[in-house]
Amino acid sequence: MFVKILVLAITGTLLSVILKKHSREFVPFFEIAVVAAVAVIIISSDAIRKNSLEKIFSLYSQAGDVFNVLFKGAAVTVLTKLACDVCRESGNSLMADIVELGGRLMLVILALPFIEKVTQTALDFAS
Repeated sequence: MFVKILVLAITGTLLSVILKKHSREFVPFFEIAVVAAVAVIIISSDAIRKNSLEKIFSLYSQAGDVFNVLFKGAAVTVLTKLACDVCRESGNSLMADIVELGGRLMLVILALPFIEKVTQTALDFAS
């Protein structure tokens, strides 16, 4: 699987450089297609589906809120990074900075219930 991803990424990078010389406006769409292809390779991996997902969903039933927040945080992080890279590659660094700030704020918002629980626990120990 890892070799497939490396070959796809290197080939995609080389084709992207060639595409930049001929039609620059299609480069972000091509790069998104390469990222989507890598995501399909990762998702279709048997090792991930059989081992990790079963363990994760068994933990989900036990951990509930913790897993939910961690999963959402990971998704926000990955999607924010992808969106920032696409914006920067398109030459729009201001939009990338705004997306990055939005992603960071979303992570803080996701962490607020945990911060509240930790604060409440600390206050309970203090009294």
